[in-house]
Formats: sequence, C-alpha cells, structure tokens
Amino acid sequence: MNRRVRLQEQTAQQVILTVSKILSQDLSHQEAFTAMLKSMCEQLNWLTASFWKLDESKNLLLCEMTYASEPCPNFQEITRSIPLAWGKGLPGTVWQKGAPVWIPDVVVSDNFPRVEYAKKDNLHAAFAFPVSVKGRFIGVFEFFSRQISEPDEDLLDAFAVVGTELGQFFERRRIESELAEQADLNRYAADIGTALNSVSALAVIMQSCAELTVCSLKLACVHIWQIDQGSKTAELIAFASKPGLPETGGKDIRLTQFDLDFIVAQQRPYVFIDPLNDQRFACSTWDLRAGVTVSAAFPLIVNGIASGLVLISSAESLSKLTLDTLTRVANNLALCIARKVSEEQLLLSERRFREFAAVVDEVFFMSAPRSEKHYYISPAFEKMWGLPASEVMDNP
Repeated sequence: MNRRVRLQEQTAQQVILTVSKILSQDLSHQEAFTAMLKSMCEQLNWLTASFWKLDESKNLLLCEMTYASEPCPNFQEITRSIPLAWGKGLPGTVWQKGAPVWIPDVVVSDNFPRVEYAKKDNLHAAFAFPVSVKGRFIGVFEFFSRQISEPDEDLLDAFAVVGTELGQFFERRRIESELAEQADLNRYAADIGTALNSVSALAVIMQSCAELTVCSLKLACVHIWQIDQGSKTAELIAFASKPGLPETGGKDIRLTQFDLDFIVAQQRPYVFIDPLNDQRFACSTWDLRAGVTVSAAFPLIVNGIASGLVLISSAESLSKLTLDTLTRVANNLALCIARKVSEEQLLLSERRFREFAAVVDEVFFMSAPRSEKHYYISPAFEKMWGLPASEVMDNP
C-alpha cells in the first residue's frame, strides 16, 4: 500500500513538472494545451483527452481540441460537436463545482450525455479539472481510459494546481493577444478615418470603408444601407465580401430579412449570435455558402435619426474589442453620411438659386452686414449696366 501511495505521489509531482516545462516554452495557448493533452495521455497511460473552453457569449462549453493515443472516432466526433451547459456532463459538472471530478465508470454515470459513444469506443474511467484564473472560469480538461478505476486523490490534487497554472498562462496569452488585436484595430480605425475624409462621392467612400472592413477584420461580408428620411426606404450603397466568395447573392440581401425598426429602436448594435436560427434574421443561401456563423447590425444614428445601417457577417466569432471598434466606426460612418447629405442638399439649393437668378431681370446681391464687400451679384447686373459682376465684387 505504501509503495502504491509513493508511486501516486511521484506521478502527481511528475505531472506538475511536465506541465511547468510545457508552459515555460514560447507557445500559444492552443499549442501549449495540445502538447499537454498528448503528454498527459502518454505519461498517465490514458487513452483520449479534450479541452473544453467556455464560450461566454453563448454561456456554453465547446470542445476546442482533442487528442487520442488510439483511435476512438465515435467518441471524438460527438465530443467535437456537442455543446455542454453548466452542470451537464463531466465538463459541465466541473464547471459547476469549480473543482476536479473523477468518474470510475462513465458507462454507469447518470449524468454523461455521451455515454452511448463511450460504449462504442470502450471508454470507462474519466477525470476532469477546471482551468481558471482569479476566480474567472476558462474551461475544462478531461481524460478517459479503457479501464474502470477509482479516484486517485493525489492526481486530482496535482491537477488542481495545474489548472491554476494553466489559467495564469492562458491569461498572459490572452492579454498579449488583446494588445496585438487592439493595435490592429487601431490601424483599421485610422484607415477608416482617412477614407471618411475623402472628397469623393458618398457611395465611393462607403464602398472603400466596406472593403477595408472585410480585409482588415477578415469578415465574410459587409453591407451598408442608406435610409431615405422621406420615404423611409433603404438603399444598398456599398457591399464587399471576402475574396473567393461569390458576389451574386450577397448583394441581394434585403433589409426586410430582419427587423430594421427593432434594431434602430435599440439605438445600439444588435448581434445575431446564431443567424441560422435567429427569428430576426432570415439567413440566405449565400450566407450558408459563405459559412456565416455570426452577424451584427449597427444602426447609423445622428441626433436620434437613423441615416443608415451596417450589417457585418463573419465565419468566426467576434471579440468584444472588435465589436467596440465597429461601434465607433459606425458612429463615424453616420456622421459622414449626415455631412455628405448636408453637402448635397447645399449644392442642390445653390444650383436652384443660380437657376432662379439666371432668369430674373431684377438685380440683387449678397454682402456681409456692415461691410461693402459683396459675395454674390446676380447676372442681371451685367445685362443692365454692361459691366461684369466680378469688377464690382473686386472693387465695391
């Protein structure tokens, strides 16, 4: 008995040393976690292992990676595809308890949704431990064996320590990744600012912004609509999609496919976490071909008036940093549309004024108050006095 206890203690210590060695290398969290799954299975003689990461937007555990020293295709396939809620299955139980859990035989467990697949691949004993940092839950590692075995308390204690180390490692990599992402987003926002300051027509500016957004953020596509305040109709003024995706179909998406009034009324972005099943979004055939998994709509609002709407679609999840940056960009797009509309209205008003002045026989002029300087003299002046209006404007 004492010999077995010493062996278990040595194994637990070796586990901590192995994990520390892996984490000391310059690896991404995906690379480090994959190496750990492989090393632990080989060192502990367990068959297969997985890492489940918490998707905070969906509040579900999703399998991020798996490893198997021997083929167990049925179990790995279901593991990669099934989401687990809090308290559901082995990973969900670890999430709920916040501590390692050992199941001597998953085949007879009353809370193991993958039991039929475990039977097919002859899996029995399992243990799992949480990864967390500063009280924030990150995910779960789980391991499976073909043997039925009772809990090894030393091993569970060792993995409680490992879970904390992994959490700290994950947090460091997360911060590094966010800093790099923020730098990329700042460059993107600066490029958008340059495009918005262009003297080009509104449609040209919006098209440039749509293309920059797709390219910089690696999105599937971007739509930009302008809303006519008189008719309350929306016109698609810009569309861009990732290279390789067909344009046909993408441009055909209409605002009637989701509740525009609802989005505008929110006065904030609306994220379609699951566009395929969201009742407010009618997913098109094009979206399916493009692999769209998340979409977000940004109302373009200035002084409480919606001047347009931006819809972005992505095959990957969108980080909070990305959504925050897109919200700021959408505000700038709204200001640009409002400015361009005002400029167009001013030009139209000026053109109408000049057309009116050209057919009126009376002379009239515009000048600054309490000043002899004239800014405008009607064409009738030259007809009546035989002098060009420019001479009077230059020498009042």
